[in-house]
Amino acid sequence: MTSQVNQNPEAQDQATQEQPNPPIRFELIPEQLFVTVSLNEVQQGELSFGCWTFISEGLQSLGQKELVFILEKKNDEADNAYPTMVLNLVATMWNRAQNGILTNEGDILEIGDTGFIEPQFASVAFQHPFGLTGLGQEDLYLITNLLTKEETEVAKQFGLSRVVALQGFKYNHFPSPPWIVRDRDSVVNEEQKLEMLKSIVAKVPFFHVRGFRLTLTADTIRLECRKDQKELLKETLKQIPMEAPFAISSEICYDSDAILTWQQDMTQGPTAISKPGAQGGPDAVMSGCFMAVIPEQEGNSLQVLEDGFLVSLETKKWEQIRNYMLTGKNGTVSMTPGDGKCVVEWYEPADVVNELRLKVLELLPTLENEEGNIKVTKAEVKGDLNKVAEDIEPIFLRRLTEGVEATVMGYYTDRDPDHDQKINLIMTLSPGPKAAWAFSAEPAADQIMMKGIELRLNELPLPEVTGEVKVEMEFEVAPTKANK
Repeated sequence: MTSQVNQNPEAQDQATQEQPNPPIRFELIPEQLFVTVSLNEVQQGELSFGCWTFISEGLQSLGQKELVFILEKKNDEADNAYPTMVLNLVATMWNRAQNGILTNEGDILEIGDTGFIEPQFASVAFQHPFGLTGLGQEDLYLITNLLTKEETEVAKQFGLSRVVALQGFKYNHFPSPPWIVRDRDSVVNEEQKLEMLKSIVAKVPFFHVRGFRLTLTADTIRLECRKDQKELLKETLKQIPMEAPFAISSEICYDSDAILTWQQDMTQGPTAISKPGAQGGPDAVMSGCFMAVIPEQEGNSLQVLEDGFLVSLETKKWEQIRNYMLTGKNGTVSMTPGDGKCVVEWYEPADVVNELRLKVLELLPTLENEEGNIKVTKAEVKGDLNKVAEDIEPIFLRRLTEGVEATVMGYYTDRDPDHDQKINLIMTLSPGPKAAWAFSAEPAADQIMMKGIELRLNELPLPEVTGEVKVEMEFEVAPTKANK
């Protein structure tokens, strides 16, 4: 996902007016959103240097993970010379979350031509805060990684894991340094980009699915799929004809012993960045940055290709693997003797991640049209939120609810009622996907008008659900001043 970092003059002015020495806690939104800035000493081998650490507080109230931003401090900089534009980034994440756009691992926010912190950085990428201490539940946080223009382009085409692994390889830190090296060179240059474009994975459709991870142990490739992303993975696979080759990116598996890294010259074999203390040998777990699938082959084979895995499959074998990925079932598919096996496993996201997902259901949008004659006064999920979160991806439900509200309100754009009215709408989603709309109004509404709204609602695209999901919405309609 890509977007822009917005400017927040109020937040920036608050910092630049005083610019006190850290530690300091900024209040960006009264009693709701804060950022704490501290100055810490970081040790890397025999070297030590100072870093400013920014940690947000309050994003979780919107279902958004908190932000950790660690920036290398140059020796000649004063302790209070930390860049206040980091506060803009936190404010941007708050605004996005309020609009139902959550930032997650693997997402990228593009900056534009001005650069962020330093001129060479064209985007902000978000990763899991692996190895950081003092955060508590690390699944509630995201750590930032600033990317150059070339790195951004590669991450968007081949996945963020490729760039992260290259950074880790260059700085000998698994998976990559958690702090931002401000004057570093790009780990990808134009020549390398051109070499990457010659690869087979650049010539087939390349997809990104959150929570999809790939590891290799001996002759077994393991596909780990996150249960709350089943519908997205299903929709992705449906876009690909059974016989068509494709590639899918992998998130970094932090439990692995090493991560494959792309190299321009791979005549000596694959290269990887290893985790400190990781085991070697046949039981070592290798994480890949992508999987390329080539169906309709006469035999089955599995090999390391660049920083990922190339799987060539007979049609019946690919049908079996694909079926496990479509249905959310665990399974193992054996290859021909000596060519290994493929294991598909579905895993639950961390409990704290589920808690954040529930907040999205608690905070369904209530759009308002101040200039019009209708507004939303209620949007509420009916029933057990835990069960609802199992039946539908919360973000999909939020976006559909927003579309329903906008559709109902839009119907009144050129229709002025004769009197005040309250409209109640219950949306019921069921597998198919299907939707049913139950209207009631006080005073009673014109049934022809209600039917007109229903026809427009039936044009909305519906998300997949595994069970019945109900959302109740209420609207208030009033005549404009000219009609009173």
